[in-house]
Amino acid sequence: MFKIEVRNKFKDNDSLKRPDWNLHFLAMTCVISNRSFDTSTKCGCIATRDNLILSSGFNGPPAGSLDIKIPIDTRPDKYWYMEHSERNCIYNACKSGINLNRCVFYVSGVPCIDCMRGMLCMNPKEIVYLDGGDTQMNHYKKDVTNNGDTIEDYLCRVAPNTNVIEYKGEAIKQVIDYIYSIYSSVELRLGGENNG
Repeated sequence: MFKIEVRNKFKDNDSLKRPDWNLHFLAMTCVISNRSFDTSTKCGCIATRDNLILSSGFNGPPAGSLDIKIPIDTRPDKYWYMEHSERNCIYNACKSGINLNRCVFYVSGVPCIDCMRGMLCMNPKEIVYLDGGDTQMNHYKKDVTNNGDTIEDYLCRVAPNTNVIEYKGEAIKQVIDYIYSIYSSVELRLGGENNG
């Protein structure tokens, strides 16, 4: 029977002290999410194949929008304008003619049901995401169980060839620590406060 693979920790660094690919790409989704100007929810998504980035997206209005005119602080008004990171990642790939078949999606939070279906339409190899606990957003697990289904049954029917991996617990701290280590390394290489 299909189920979500829940992991509480990333693999240890390899012999060259490089981080696990899942840790690396999930940290990147957190960085990408900061491009969003949504004041309450920031989410990022990356699509990869063979550990190469194919596309990325963050939650925001359609490309070319007059961002300054978007009612970002008002729910539910903002929902008419904002698109989720996962769908923006898919749209960005489509605009560039990039095929996402059998890719791996990385998401900085638990996907909503619409985004989960959108990613599954791309026939991904894996969907990997962070679950940091409660969120204001509805996510697919709530929607599926509210509909009287089990998550396992739902994913078995709609995603029989896709692995779904959820990182939580200590893994969240590992992502934060990795982002801080990147910041420290970049600051050291660029000279930090002495460079400006």
